[in-house]
Amino acid sequence: MYMWRLFMAKKTKLLLLLCILIIIVLLNKCSTTDGNYKTSKAKEHSSKSSIEMTYKSFKGYKYKILKLDMDDQLTLNIKVKNEGGNLAILLIDEDDHTLYKTENIDNSLIQTIVIPHDGKYKIQVEGDHSGSFKISWDVD
Repeated sequence: MYMWRLFMAKKTKLLLLLCILIIIVLLNKCSTTDGNYKTSKAKEHSSKSSIEMTYKSFKGYKYKILKLDMDDQLTLNIKVKNEGGNLAILLIDEDDHTLYKTENIDNSLIQTIVIPHDGKYKIQVEGDHSGSFKISWDVD
């Protein structure tokens, strides 16, 4: 009887651990960062309020989804190191309307955008570029 309880306790712990691992994998799959891009020699870091990459080459688009409310003030702090090619940073609403776009900056830029309605917005980086970018944001 004791061996059976010991076996069941270990089995329960293993099952619980497996469930936790499955949840972690599923949460990572539900990430708010996505896109369709190819990179070479790239390093990437993304957090709740920033996204950055350094690369030999970046081709395609990458975005991060933010849930924003009407009249929020989204302040973008954009830093780009341009070693060649073209790079654009956009703010796109749920209906795929571009609310803000800047292209080919070489240094830094701060831009505040007043959000017109509640919804999900994409901060999107797109281009065929060599160098790096860092975008951080605050919502007031």
